[in-house]
Amino acid sequence: MENDDNVSLIWKKGFTDATASFDEIPANKVNPRETVAVSFENPKTASLFFDRVWTLDPIGTPKEINFYYKSSHERFVLSFYQTAQLGEHSFSPELYNKSAIELSSRWKKYGNEVINRLGEENFRQYFYELRPFFLAESLFPVSTFSSQKTHNWVFKEGDYSTLIALVGNIEIIKEGELEWSQITEFRADKETRRKYKKFVHWLDGNLVGKSQRYIEDEIQLKYDDYRKALKKHGIKTIIGSLSGAFNLNTIASGSCATAGMSFVMNQDVSALIGLSIMIGQVAIKVAENLVQREDITCGNNSEVSYVYEIGKMDKKL
Repeated sequence: MENDDNVSLIWKKGFTDATASFDEIPANKVNPRETVAVSFENPKTASLFFDRVWTLDPIGTPKEINFYYKSSHERFVLSFYQTAQLGEHSFSPELYNKSAIELSSRWKKYGNEVINRLGEENFRQYFYELRPFFLAESLFPVSTFSSQKTHNWVFKEGDYSTLIALVGNIEIIKEGELEWSQITEFRADKETRRKYKKFVHWLDGNLVGKSQRYIEDEIQLKYDDYRKALKKHGIKTIIGSLSGAFNLNTIASGSCATAGMSFVMNQDVSALIGLSIMIGQVAIKVAENLVQREDITCGNNSEVSYVYEIGKMDKKL
């Protein structure tokens, strides 16, 4: 193992080189009418639903999808993430000016393996490092995650109400087997994409006051269209769950509604809290979740976050 001074120099040089490389990337800004997300773990999946996605790979993500403003906050996060992938060196936080990055073993893998090894505090700090940049640009991206674990790293328990719409034991996308070329083709197919979106955002005001049978039929119809949409474009899937979190306060006011959305949230949707049904193997649940107020931002149509998690759910809700 190299001594601490050598490792420190390697990391400082790596960080400097990474920062310089991101300085060379041109800014790529968002149109005010576009929906936006920030995704560290599943940017390709997020790109099927959202118009623009902030990713940890602004070079490899297609220009029409990625957004990047060249802010100091963005360059800091991107540089630390890239430096964390240099590999072959163990170090402690003290080695680089008491940095937020703490690696306890050698880096040999990329992507989510790097994220998993960053740990809770560093992952959360990455999200919060971007917050001032987003606010300065009046951007309110929805966060997407590949597990409830990493979601909870960012959205801590608190006293501010969000509504959780969960659908489990469904086909979710295999992020690692999804190609950007497929995504571009899918996004160009407007009718298919519209049907895909309607299932991802299956909870809407039209379900309020309806019978359980009506709700089951509506969700089943949307799920059938969703599966056909993915199959049409050869998108591979695996059994998992999808949960969306929504800001109850902005649902009531309608302050986050965006023109042209194919689904409608309204002040009555909270009446669906407590819904828990099975449609064959598919599990449906609507619940209230309390998080820290500082964690809440107002995305398009009141979305706060989405979690796409691989694995079967227990039939007992």
